[in-house]
Amino acid sequence: MKKLIVTLIGVAALASSVWAQDKSKPAAGAPAPAAATLAASAQVANPTNVVARVNGVDIRRKELDDTEQALLTQMQQRGRGLSPDKKAEFDRQVLEELIGRELVLQEGRDRKLGDIDTLTQQELSTIKTRLGGEAEFAKALKEAGLTDDQYVHRLRENVIIRETIDGVVAKEAKVTPEDVKAYYDANRERFHQPEMVRASHILIQVPPDATSQVRTQKLAQIETVQSLLKQGGQFSELAKKFSEDPGSAVNGGDLDFFPRGAMVPEFDAVAFTLQTNKVSNIVTTKYGYHLLMVTDRKPARDLPFEEVKANIEKFLLGSRGVEIVRKHVQDLRAAAKIEVLISGYSPTNSPASKAAPVVVKP
Repeated sequence: MKKLIVTLIGVAALASSVWAQDKSKPAAGAPAPAAATLAASAQVANPTNVVARVNGVDIRRKELDDTEQALLTQMQQRGRGLSPDKKAEFDRQVLEELIGRELVLQEGRDRKLGDIDTLTQQELSTIKTRLGGEAEFAKALKEAGLTDDQYVHRLRENVIIRETIDGVVAKEAKVTPEDVKAYYDANRERFHQPEMVRASHILIQVPPDATSQVRTQKLAQIETVQSLLKQGGQFSELAKKFSEDPGSAVNGGDLDFFPRGAMVPEFDAVAFTLQTNKVSNIVTTKYGYHLLMVTDRKPARDLPFEEVKANIEKFLLGSRGVEIVRKHVQDLRAAAKIEVLISGYSPTNSPASKAAPVVVKP
């Protein structure tokens, strides 16, 4: 079942995601249904205890708790955990991010940023598509205990923050053609592209704890799809109809190009040995049962400068953009009134926080 992950777009995290060079898709491998998560924050704080106040605007305990839980969930999905001795530092960093987020949000509301409502609706449409449509989006909201209005409100705030940061970075971040060429020459090994294949798949999910009866039923489902393919059915249409991988089903099962090691071993082994435009036998992985079809291949090669210079420029802009945003938030903090209302809080030692007049009130 797809879950709506309530996350916060923090200032530093947002700067990294907006300006970082790595725009590659997650190992589609999609075979993992967990790929269908909402990329935007959607929690709305209940009127509970206030943990901080930024220029008179409250940050509530629920917002802090929800944000921490969302970030911990994301860490767990990436195989990372949080040791008990790091918990206090984690709490402090999340609160710092919330404070920074509120500062940028307040600034954005005072700027002329274009049609925020239209941008919000475009973002919402993209999210619904990623989740598999209106029905799946409504189901995800219900699971998270959110209303449409609550989600759209938070999403709109995130759009304001993104547009504000885009404007700051676009104004100050500069990269010359000489910078780009120097980076390419100094990092040639990074521009070797390994062998890659483009594949599509149809997935019938099997829970890890499924009984033998359930596994038999799931196997029968994939065998039915296999039969339809042998009768001349079009792979992409059958993927849209039957595949239970929300990340690729809407695209006809397409996983785009990926190198060796991007997928689970069983999936990888078949993808790199299967003939182009041939359908595989049923492949079993920890996610369930798959049918694969390789649609294209790319041999290993060294990428020429002309082909990668645009990406290098984005990467360099990203690196400089993060520092610009940090400095910008530092300036915002220096001019803000920030009150922290929880005990045991110790402001970060970063230059950004040293410049901020933080008032700690247990």
